[in-house]
Amino acid sequence: MSAEKELIVGTDYSIPQFGRGRLRAMRRIHLALLVTILCFSAIAFAQDGGAIFQERCASCHDGGIDRAPNRESLRQLTADRVLAAMETGPMISMASGRSAADRRAIAEFITGKKLTGVLPDVPLPQAMCTKGQAPDFSKTLWDGWGQNSANTRCSKGASVALRHA
Repeated sequence: MSAEKELIVGTDYSIPQFGRGRLRAMRRIHLALLVTILCFSAIAFAQDGGAIFQERCASCHDGGIDRAPNRESLRQLTADRVLAAMETGPMISMASGRSAADRRAIAEFITGKKLTGVLPDVPLPQAMCTKGQAPDFSKTLWDGWGQNSANTRCSKGASVALRHA
């Protein structure tokens, strides 16, 4: 090995020629350590959905507020539906101060399900009205909108039995 020394740019010292390989190896090791630390720190700093729910949501959802569905009702939904409510629906004002990772953690915690990225657009059968009888438009009954299939607001003279005075 040569005893020649080579000046490394950006330093005020010189190292032997064989030291450049070591320097590259050290840089690779440092880079690998940095990437590893960043990955694990992201996992360590990820919020716990249960803790956030207790801190920010439980006062309404566990507190018996009429407009806030309780945990059992939320557990029946998909995590994607709960996340949509927080990001674009009725809970947007309450959840806007939380990060996307926090909102996802809350959605997965409260439903007990993983996010799938699929938001179903078909309502559940229990959300639909039971099939009843069709309205009978032959009867004369006026109480507001729609006494015909066109849902009009006016009525023809014959259906309200108007007479000349």
